Amino acid sequence: MKSEKLTVNFTPTEVAQMDYLTQRGLYASRSGLVREGVTDLLRGREGEMEGFLRPAAFDGKRFLGGLGIIALDKDELEALESQGQRAVLRVIGVLIVPEEVSGELFGNAISSARVHGVIKASAEVKAVIAKLS
Repeated sequence: MKSEKLTVNFTPTEVAQMDYLTQRGLYASRSGLVREGVTDLLRGREGEMEGFLRPAAFDGKRFLGGLGIIALDKDELEALESQGQRAVLRVIGVLIVPEEVSGELFGNAISSARVHGVIKASAEVKAVIAKLS
């Protein structure tokens, strides 16, 4: 997956510590050190993210989503719609909805949608997601 660049400020002491560890060969670069540190921090916070992704009560609705890259397909949404069911959607990461999924279908299959991250979908579906958030 494509990475994103962030600008982060550190104190001179923190930079010196990173340089020391990098020069000793413990990390290939400052970026590697920071990436590993953030990854470790996020692993330690997985419980907090699980609370968002899987709240205690969905009022009997089906859950869709998760952490990472979540790709919905038209067949799954059509099945929900034809059964008269609506799902709760929660994503931390990337949500991919195929272009052939209409906003109407998405809205008929999803009762609420919360996405923290990137949404790759048609403008019509993005508008429905905004209303359901």
